[in-house]
Parts: sequence; structure tokens; C-alpha cells
Amino acid sequence: MEEKPDDEIELDFSGIKNIFKKKSSEKKTEHHEEQHSEHHEEKKEHESHHEEKKEHHEHKEHQEHKEQKKDGDEINIDFSGIKNIFKKKSHEEPEDEIGMDMGSVGAFFSSKPWLIAILLAIVVVGMSVAVRMETKNLPFTDNFAAQSVQNYYLQQIGQQIQKQNPNLPQQMLSQAVNQQYATYYAQNKQQVDNQVRATSLYFKTAWSDEPKGQCLDSFDWFKCKPYMPDIDPYYWFRYATNIENHGYAGDQKLNGVDWDTHMLAPNGRQITNPDFFPPYALVVLHSVLKVIKPDITLLQSQFFYPVIVTAATTLLVFLIARRISGNIGGLFAGALFAFSFAALDRTLFGHGDSDSWVLFFPVLATWLYLEAFEAKKPWVMVLASAVSGMTIGVYSIVWGGWWYIFDFLLGMTGLYLLYQGAYNFHELKNGVKTFLFTGEIKKGLMILGAFIVSTGIFVSLFNSFFTFIYVPLSSFGFARLKNAVLPTLWPNVLTTVAELNEGNLGSVINSAGGALLFWVALLGIGASMLVFRDKKKRALSRHDIIFIIIAVIWYSLIMIFRGNLGDYLFLASLFVPIVYRAVTAYRERMNIDFAVALLLTIWFAGTTYASFKGIRFTLLLAPAFAVAFGVFFGVLFMQLHQWLKENFDSVEWLPALVVGVCVFLLFFVWFWPPHLLYMGGGSIAKAAYSIADNDVPIQNDAWWNSLTKIKTESKPNAQINSWWDFGHHFKAITDRAVSFDGTTQDTPIAHWTGRDLLTSSEEENVGILRMLACGSNNAFETLNPLNNNDTVGTVSLLHQVVTSNKAQAKNILRNAGLTEQQADSVLKYTHCDPPEMFFITSDDMIGKAGVWGHFGSWNFEKAYIFYYLKNKPEQEAVGYMTAHFNYTQKHAEDMYFQVQALTSQDQANQWVSPWPGYVGSGSCTSTTEKISCGVQIQGTQATFEVNKADYSGTVIMPGGQRLVPHGVVYVEGQEVKTKHYDNPDPKFDYSFVLIPRGSSYSYELSTPDLAESIFTRTFFLKGLGLHHLRPFSHETHISGTDIYVWKVDWAGGEPNKVATSSPKSYSIDYIGFFENGTVFDSSISGWQGKNLTKQTSLEGRNDTSPLVFTAGQGEIIKGLESAVTDMIVNETRLVVIPPELGYGTDPAKNPLGNKTISFRVRLLKVA
Repeated sequence: MEEKPDDEIELDFSGIKNIFKKKSSEKKTEHHEEQHSEHHEEKKEHESHHEEKKEHHEHKEHQEHKEQKKDGDEINIDFSGIKNIFKKKSHEEPEDEIGMDMGSVGAFFSSKPWLIAILLAIVVVGMSVAVRMETKNLPFTDNFAAQSVQNYYLQQIGQQIQKQNPNLPQQMLSQAVNQQYATYYAQNKQQVDNQVRATSLYFKTAWSDEPKGQCLDSFDWFKCKPYMPDIDPYYWFRYATNIENHGYAGDQKLNGVDWDTHMLAPNGRQITNPDFFPPYALVVLHSVLKVIKPDITLLQSQFFYPVIVTAATTLLVFLIARRISGNIGGLFAGALFAFSFAALDRTLFGHGDSDSWVLFFPVLATWLYLEAFEAKKPWVMVLASAVSGMTIGVYSIVWGGWWYIFDFLLGMTGLYLLYQGAYNFHELKNGVKTFLFTGEIKKGLMILGAFIVSTGIFVSLFNSFFTFIYVPLSSFGFARLKNAVLPTLWPNVLTTVAELNEGNLGSVINSAGGALLFWVALLGIGASMLVFRDKKKRALSRHDIIFIIIAVIWYSLIMIFRGNLGDYLFLASLFVPIVYRAVTAYRERMNIDFAVALLLTIWFAGTTYASFKGIRFTLLLAPAFAVAFGVFFGVLFMQLHQWLKENFDSVEWLPALVVGVCVFLLFFVWFWPPHLLYMGGGSIAKAAYSIADNDVPIQNDAWWNSLTKIKTESKPNAQINSWWDFGHHFKAITDRAVSFDGTTQDTPIAHWTGRDLLTSSEEENVGILRMLACGSNNAFETLNPLNNNDTVGTVSLLHQVVTSNKAQAKNILRNAGLTEQQADSVLKYTHCDPPEMFFITSDDMIGKAGVWGHFGSWNFEKAYIFYYLKNKPEQEAVGYMTAHFNYTQKHAEDMYFQVQALTSQDQANQWVSPWPGYVGSGSCTSTTEKISCGVQIQGTQATFEVNKADYSGTVIMPGGQRLVPHGVVYVEGQEVKTKHYDNPDPKFDYSFVLIPRGSSYSYELSTPDLAESIFTRTFFLKGLGLHHLRPFSHETHISGTDIYVWKVDWAGGEPNKVATSSPKSYSIDYIGFFENGTVFDSSISGWQGKNLTKQTSLEGRNDTSPLVFTAGQGEIIKGLESAVTDMIVNETRLVVIPPELGYGTDPAKNPLGNKTISFRVRLLKVA
């Protein structure tokens, strides 16, 4: 019979009889013998425990079952014996068990001890599912609605009070407003709450593709069809749609391979691993869910998959921690992982990216690998480790970083075998074979061999043998992830990807849940080293106690002084307790189980280091962190239970009661879900639910309307150019190709698109767009080999080519040494007859201006100097610069000294290219003579004044000092002009962009290179004066989303015109409709009989009677006038108008009173 797991705590309530009677002397003797035997040879210890177990004859079959399972420190509650609980306990009862007889129910639990584990697993899996499903009904709109309604009433009350008391001080006014609102709310609570609910339902429709009028009374998720909230899931959705439509992921098969025709337009790209697994998995899930709900769509199925996959991962985390430290360890580990802050926002309902798979497979592989170590039979060891290797093989087609868990498991096993080799070194005297066949060494080698072979087979099968061989070196290349300059000289876009922003130890600890939880997890690593390989139950020895004290002190010290240690020394310090424990265990001949501690420490150190290179990798720490956290509490309560049994043996139910109460209290304080009986919830659970409740989707009506308009009003071969972030949902919703996206972000297109946004030259903008539309980066790829692979010279030559007409461009190429045929091979990619192209500028790009501006102004000469000349001798480097870049000797020497001063990649990035940006905005007042704007400069309030006579500007500081800006961009008539100051003194390093707002102005403060950029012209100045970018649509959203779509006019023509500050009249077409989609008015003649909807197009119609009005005369409602006067001629916009800007709040005065109404408006003319 196998030994019973030593760390198992069994609460068997089968025989509480005279609970206050002391245990028999025989039991005390047994207890004394067990303590005495702890320092004996392992054989004697085995015999002692074997004799003890034979005395437990009443539960022999139950014990054998548990011994075979070997499940660790498990707490099993057995209700099989509550029969007169005040009777004396019979001598035959097992000493470790407390019984309560509940008849058949108790017998059921007693015969199935694994049921407790199942119930706890259900709890943690349920917690994982519940918190992720919290986002399903868009709960953030409830807060938005409450604030909106409250602000409306506060504003109304404030206006009434100000009319009655116009000189009331602001503080007293605010106090009075709040008091009156509190009174009003108390008296009209039902009305206000109903209004909040109705407003919330309306807000939800702004993030939903709801059927007309069906979601204003209640929100049914399946019926109202919210948009998928994130961007990247649309990437997998498009491929999954292809699979369901024609059986493969690509848009077409090209030479037998799946080809995506929608990225890197017009070239497309081959689909390779790891881009196949997620969409195929999604199709399978859709098929399964259709069995349950036949009408569920593929898109709706994708909402569920992160919830399902993460639930499975939570179960695996529970099982790993339970294997190490029993049910309590599993409970705490599973609960913490369910609410893991690092993983939660990437695995919420609807966030169907690949992150949930990125977590699932390494945890599955780890569980299988640890099970191999726990197995008794060789074939089980080999099978479990081989399946673990197969899991990593599958992982290799899911994520490119699959190798990290392979390296971690190899590292753990290698160090474990090293310890076992030292521990059993004395066996070498009997020969190498005897040494290698020593128990733990043989086991480790079998497991390691099967694991490596299996991983090699499946990685090679799913990818290639080269991929498997390259794995050991992948971790070294990881350190170069954020290098500023690459050998190709093209900019490294990964240096600016938000989720790859470099982290530090503090950010990792905060992402994990804070210093306290991190410290507890470190203690869990130490606690895992209190387990022996034989899994026998032992009281803590002197060496154990000393180790515990040292580990607690050590982990406490490195957490307290982590700022002084530095990030990398901190990571190295994590291994110190393992080294100490290994040395003392070797000296005292204690066969400690180091495998878990080694794995957790390597996992902690490895993923934390990865997080220093990219903060997104804190996601990978979550499973190990949760397991270590759970192990701490599992071991802690196991030891507490053991101690209570030994010191309070007269009250046998006390250990279980104390442990149970402690577990419940800790669980309640940390993990109790909000709204479940106790409304507040535990601190960790409350924080997790807050993340879910405030998850605001990126996709909304404004984006949906903009993109569906492109889909319905463009040719199938049309292309979209914008910054890469939203490329995936551009492709999925428009079914049109994009210049680049989140998958192809790190390509030369980043430079070209950054440049077409940054340039102030419309000729350069349209020239780059034409080159991209004709062949993506094909022009460079064709020209560079013809130009001696001189990347610097080729890029410079292309900038000249794209800004010239075809004949001029050909002459430029011929003068550069190309033959006519060679020149034509380049020109077909720069001056073709291009397809339709749409150019998108949106509000999110304001904050990203530093990124696209950085890559758009990338200096290839400086990149070459940094990468290739920095480490060259001065004479050689200077000679190269004078010969190839035409630098003067002095300029070349200055550049060489500058590059020598660079000591980091960040400094190099800044030196090669600047980081432009928009740094502030605000409103202005205007008189006949000047414009005045309040400006915040480094926390100081200053004033920017512009003389209208010549648009000269001055920044007036609080002390009266006057600074001269770099320039002022302004509108005069229908032209955009710039006032430049060549040598401003004293100098203010920014430029101002004055934006007409009716009779007044607002301003944008920016670095000089952005002030006149195409982005400024198209977003802030509405395309005024541009000849090639024509307004196609303009959509705004209640969330602040503001989107301009421009259609490229390749031929060019008359400049765009927009409303000036004093327009005479406006001519518009419109469709007015209620919140439920019902049309109530339109400029379309006979609209009542034409079955109009809110989506009916207003473009190209000849059946309208346009509405003409003069601004400022009160001829139309305020909300509509305000929107129209901010529009561009030929722009179509969706306008939502609340009652206070529409027909008022009193239905008695107007049938449309107290109604939120909407208009689809097209501005035809401004006179």
C-alpha cells in the first residue's frame, strides 16, 4: 500500500462522542513516537507511519483510496457520523478525524472525499466566470447616466439660484445647489431613477448595433448586439468568418497558401502560425454554442471564448496549487487568479483576443509536467511529460513567445537534477549506472527526456525543426525587443507600442496586486520548500523553523529595500532562500522537494524581467503568482491544523473549526464578490469588479457609422490609410484593405504613414498615399537593389520621386543611374492609376502624435550613424559621412561626437528623431482688434494674445515677460496661413493653431512640426484649402470620439471650403428621427412614403428640398445649428440633440418637448 499523503488534513465528523474527553494514552504515545521519529532514517519513519495507519482500521478502504490519489494537504469534511455527538469517542476511531453523522448525506461525503475538491473548483471557476461576465450588459453606462442626469439637474437648479441671487459667492452657490438637489431627489427619487435608467438604456444603444427601436425599454444582449469592445478580436473574427464562409482562414488561396488580401494593401500577406489556431478555435466554439443557442452569431460567440478559456485556466491553477498544498491552497490560488488584475482586462467578456490562450497553454503544460513528477508508475511519468511537450507544441502555433514556459521547465528540471545529483553523489561509488538509476535522478531524467523529445516532435510538426532548435536562443533575442535602431535602419515601431512600454519592479508589483500580495506570494515560494519528496507528514523540525525565520526575514528585507537593490539584483535575490535550503538539506540529508520552488522562482524572475521590456508581459506572471499565493495559505493552515491537533488534543473539533473560520474570514475580506449578500465585497474582488464595470468599448456608433459608410459607398478594391491601431476593425467592418495594421505595424509603412500625416505639403501627402495605394513598400524594395542597397539614399530618392509628376519622377530616377526599364519598374509602384483610398483622422491620434510624428520624421542618416558608425574609429566614421552624406568635415565631426555621447537606446531614439506632440488646448475670446487665449505653461497660467491686423502673437507670462511663439497658424477667409518668427526673442518653443468657432476661437498648442501638418489641417481645421482630401464623413459620439473620413481626390481640384466666422446662410439636407429610430421629418420630398430610416443616404440625391437658414437668427433649434456651423461643405454627420438643445423639456409647449432627437445632416452649401 502507498503511503498516505503526509500533508492531508481530513475533517471526518463521523464520531464526536464526549468531545471534552482527553485522548487515550495510546494516542499520546503514537503522537510522541511520530515526533520522535522525525530525525530517524527514512525507512524507520516509514515503518512508524505504517504502524500508525494500521490502527485506523475502521477507514482502511477510505485511506487506501486517498493514498493512491496522493492529493496533498487536503481538507475533507465527512458528515457521515453525527450520531449522538456528546457520546464518548470509541477507541477504534481514527485519531485524525472528527465525525458528525448526517445519515445518508454524511455517508455520501465520506465515501467521496474528492467531492470537496470539486465543490471548491466550482467556486473558483464560478468566480472567474462571474467577474468576466460583468461587462456583458455595459455597466459603465449606468455611471455615465447617473452623472449625466445629476449634472442636468444641478445645472438647472444652479441657473435658477443664480437668477434669484446673482451675486452669491461660488462656494455658497455650490452648497445651495447640492442641498436643493438632495431635497429634490428625496422627493422625486422614483422619477429621477427612472430617468437614469432610461438614459442608461439610451447610452447602451450608442455602443450597440441594435435593431430599430428595440432596446430603449430593456437591454437584451442577444437582441441589442453590442459591438465587440476591443480592436484585435476583429482580426480573428475576420479569419473565422472566412473559415465558415469558404473553409479556410485566408481571403483567397494563393499558390496553395492562405492569403490575407486586406493587409499591407494592395499586396496582402501570407497567413502563417500563430494566426491559424484562434480563428479555428472560434469556429469550433461557435459550432458548440449553436447547439445550445441555434441563432447565436459568430461575433457573439467570440464574446464568450475568453471567459470559457480563462475559466479552464483557473481550474488548472487550482489543481496545481492543490497538488502542492491541498484544497485550501487551491482555493486561494484559484480565487486570486480569477481576479488577477494583470490578466483580467485582457480576458473580460468580449475581449476575444489570443491572451486567454497565451495563459491557458503554459498552465496546462505546467500542470501536466508537475503531475509527471508526482506519478508513481514510469509509464504515467513518461505519458504526462510527453503530453506536456505536446501541449507546448500546440502553444507554438498560438503565440510566438511559446518558448518561455519550455525554458522555465527545462531550467527547473536542470537545477532539480543538479541538487539530486549532489544529494545522491555518494552513489557514484557504486558506478555511474547506479547513480543515474537512483530514484529521483532516474525519474527526473525520464521526465526530462520524454518532455524534450515530445516538444521537439510537435514543435517541428506544427512549425519546423529550426523553430525548435532556435528556442534556447530566443530569450537572448528578447532583450533586443526595444532597440531604437535595427540593422535595416527602418524605425522599430515596437519601441512605442503601449503594451510594450518598459516596466519596472514597481509597476510589476502594482499590476500583481500590490506589495502585500507580492510578499505573501514570495513566502509561498518559501513554504513550498517545507514539503519533502516522500510527502510524509512531519512536525516542523528545528531546521524547518530556522529556514522559515530566515525566509520570512529575507523576503521581507528585499521587499522593504527593493528600491535600493535595483530591479535586477532583486530578481537575483529571489534565489537566495532556495540556495540556503538546498545547502542545509544536503548537509542534514533532508530530501526536500525543490521542484515547485525552483519553477515558481524561475517563473517569477523570468516574467518579471520580461515585464521590464514590455509591461504587457505581467500577464504571464499571473498563474505563478496565484499558485505561490495559494501555496502559502495551504501550507500555513496545514501547519496550523497540525499544531492545534498536537496542543489541543482534548477538543478534537477545535483544529477544524479554527482553520475553517480563518479561511472563511480571509476569503471574505479579500475575495467575497460584491453584491453577493455583503454588498461591499472583498477588497480584491471589489477592485476586480471595478475594472470590469468600467470597461468602455473602443468600438461605438461613430466608428460603426464611419466604417459602414465606406463599405457601402466604395469599390471592393478601395483602400484605407490611417495609423495602425484600429486597422483590424477597419478591415473587418469595411471589408476593405488597409495600408497596415496591428499585425504589420513593425514595417516600413509606419514611416510612410507617419510622414503623410506629419508633412505640411499636400503634394507629399498625396504622393505617399499614391505610392502606398500602388504597391505598399514595393517601390523601395524594387529601387533599393538598383541603388546598391543604400537604404539612406533610396529613401531620400523616393521622397523626391513621390512629390513629382510621372515625367519628372522618371528623370529623377534616370539621373540617379537607372535605365529606362529600371525606372519604369519603380514608377509602376509610385505613379500607377490608383484605386479609391480613404484617409482617416480621429481624436485618438492627437495623443499618438508623438508616435506617428516620431516615425514620420525618422532620420535615416542618423540611424545609420548610430548603428554602423558609432563603434568605428573617428577618422573612418567621419570619412564615411563626408563621402556618402555630403557633410562638411566639421558637421561630420559634430555628429560623431554627438553619437559617442549616447549611452542608452532611449537616448538614441530621441537623437535619431524627435517626439513632436500637441501639448495643450483651450478656448479664446475675440474682439475686433485681438484674440486672447488662456494658456497653461508648466503649471503657470499665461495669456496668448494675437493682433488681428497682422496675426502677430505674444505669450504674456504672469510677471509681464513677453515670449514670442515659433509660429501662429490661422484662418483668413478660405485660406490657412502661417505667421513664422524666424528668430524669436525671447523664444517660446511652441506654435499656436487658431481654430475658428463661430464668432470666437479655440487653440491647439503644438510643437512647430505639427502646427502645419496634414493631420492639423484635416482634423482641427476641417480640411480647409486642401485640394486632394475631400470630406466623406464626420462622426462624433457621446464618449468624445471624433472621426473624419476623407476620400482621396487623386486629380485634385478646387480647394475645400468651410464655414467662416460670419456665414450668411447654410443649406442642408437632413433626416430627423427619434431614439427608437422612427423618422419624424426630412428634407427629402415625400419622405413619408419612402420608408426612410436613420441610415438612408443623403448623398447624390435629386429629390430633396434643402433647408436654408441664417446662423444666429434662431431659425432652427440650437443643437442642430451648433452642429451645422461646425461642419464642412459636403460633410454628412449624425447629430444627437438632448431636449435642452432641442424643443425644450416641456411636452405641453411642443410635441417634441422632453425628447432626445437625432438628425442625419449633410451640409450642401455655405453662402
